[in-house]
Amino acid sequence: MRKGFQQVIDLANGFGSLKFGLAMQDVENILGHPDETELIDPETGMSADWHYRLLKLHVGFFDDPTDVRRHGLQVASFLIGSQSATLWGIRVVGLGKLEILRLFDEHGYLGFTVRADHPVVRGYETLRLDKSHITLDFHNGILRRMLWGLVHDNERTA
Repeated sequence: MRKGFQQVIDLANGFGSLKFGLAMQDVENILGHPDETELIDPETGMSADWHYRLLKLHVGFFDDPTDVRRHGLQVASFLIGSQSATLWGIRVVGLGKLEILRLFDEHGYLGFTVRADHPVVRGYETLRLDKSHITLDFHNGILRRMLWGLVHDNERTA
């Protein structure tokens, strides 16, 4: 991993110098070889996950065969658990649920809902904002992980 990587969450564009749409080789050039790799769908090879332990970062890759302009696996999502990551200048991992929801509200992100497809486990809660592809994982009311993904132009207005 390269030193000095800025852990800045940019919901529309990516994470620090990692941008949505980058190829795997571009990510490796920026962060180095991942600690773990997983091919999510081995049959089609259309999605993969890279994990960087020190950064507490997962980079999700997807190949969209309907996009004729691009081909191959490209960055489509990020999952962070690092308390160094900032969103709108604030370190978010480790903040309470009400603080996080207020922060998102102040920036126009409204309507988080409880994930109905997740099993109920005492102390754990997952909130999702579908239209913006944002998922917040809480343990005992404290944000532990945040996932955000690429929103296509046709989804922004939906």
